[in-house]
Amino acid sequence: RIRQPTIKTSHLEPWKIALIVIGSAVAAAITIGLLIYFLAYGKFYILYEQLFYYSGSIKITNIRYKNEFSRQSSGRFRDLSERVERLIDKTFYNSILRKKFIRSRLIRVSPDADGVMAEALLTFWFSSTDSREALRERVQRILRKGLKKYKGPLRIDVRSSAVSSKYITSLLRLVLPFS
Repeated sequence: RIRQPTIKTSHLEPWKIALIVIGSAVAAAITIGLLIYFLAYGKFYILYEQLFYYSGSIKITNIRYKNEFSRQSSGRFRDLSERVERLIDKTFYNSILRKKFIRSRLIRVSPDADGVMAEALLTFWFSSTDSREALRERVQRILRKGLKKYKGPLRIDVRSSAVSSKYITSLLRLVLPFS
């Protein structure tokens, strides 16, 4: 006769089963409650933030306008674009808005009586509930402060610099023609 090994089965006691079921229910309730709280009260910032676009203009007095500035593909435009974008990027990366600032892009260079006016598109992530005008004023203050500190080859008329959200839709059509 062949002996089969006895398999010992262990049964959970009823109080252990009840403890596991209650613990699982409490964990599920906490998870669902936290999810509802964060969604209802806007604590998931990524769900409630949106891109804000501003137009920043900077007056540069030691550069004279040339027709090459009218083409974004020209060497002079690209050179000036690199300098201006680096200046703006450095200004915002060294400010309180460093985590909100995305990038700057030089859009156009136009002639001015004392030099050229460089117009850049500034992109930020802000909460959709924030006031666009209050943010514009804050962006302008920080940009002007950075321009005042700038010590480089470009001579900038800080008082003539401005930040606006007025013409953003036409600028976006210029930059992103298929959107």
